[in-house]
Amino acid sequence: MRRVFEHVSRRGKPTKNSFAEYEQYFPLKGLGAHCEAVAHSVNEIACSPRILTTEEADSLDIEFEPKIRGAQKWKIARLADELSAASLQTTGGILHSLGLLLKSDIRYPLTPSILARSALENSALVMYLNEDADPWIRTVRAVNVVVNGYEKSGGRNNESPYSEATADHIKIKQAFASQGYGKSQKLLNYTDLVAEYFDGFQGGEMYSRFNRSVHHNVVRQIELALAQDRDGVRMQLKPLKLLFGLQLRSVRRHLAFKSLDTAAVSMSTRSML
Repeated sequence: MRRVFEHVSRRGKPTKNSFAEYEQYFPLKGLGAHCEAVAHSVNEIACSPRILTTEEADSLDIEFEPKIRGAQKWKIARLADELSAASLQTTGGILHSLGLLLKSDIRYPLTPSILARSALENSALVMYLNEDADPWIRTVRAVNVVVNGYEKSGGRNNESPYSEATADHIKIKQAFASQGYGKSQKLLNYTDLVAEYFDGFQGGEMYSRFNRSVHHNVVRQIELALAQDRDGVRMQLKPLKLLFGLQLRSVRRHLAFKSLDTAAVSMSTRSML
């Protein structure tokens, strides 16, 4: 990977193969290279074997079924693993796109924030799904995520192709609540979810800043344009560097429940923070 950063000494630029030195001379291109490296690590983890084997997931669904009707029909024991993998793959794709954008010579102040916001949401979702090793808690949280998705897709409408799935998963959610897995496992909105899991990384503040870029606001556009003229590339570096910390934290949370060697991930990403 580091061979990417080899370059010939010219006009005083360094020849040493180093993330730090590359970033010193080409700040956004260096950060873009970091994005791509992290993206590959995240995608590799997302494609790794699931926490539960097929046999283990089937056994868990059988355990659920007497109290959670519909567990076997919808194979809910697999949900936490599948949603985590999907969120990590989405984030990896976003980070790769960010890397390509930052390494190009084109500068769009709004675009990195728009992409980073989605990566932040998916990272927080991985944290929520994998906060507790208890399979019942992981599963009810995954069900909460699925119900939220169905409802936002109009699943409560009888004409919706998701109406049956929505109704069944709402019943499954209610069954978990009757077993004591209700409000304590509630899925927060993304603003609160990011603030909850990434408070130490200024996640809530960063998410708020990204939101201002996503939702059209002419004042925000003017602010960004003026800041870009005044501060150049520096305005984009801090929030995106913080995003690395958030993504790596969510990855490590997911790995905590997997029988994987985390050393390779730590070594490949340690110098990026």
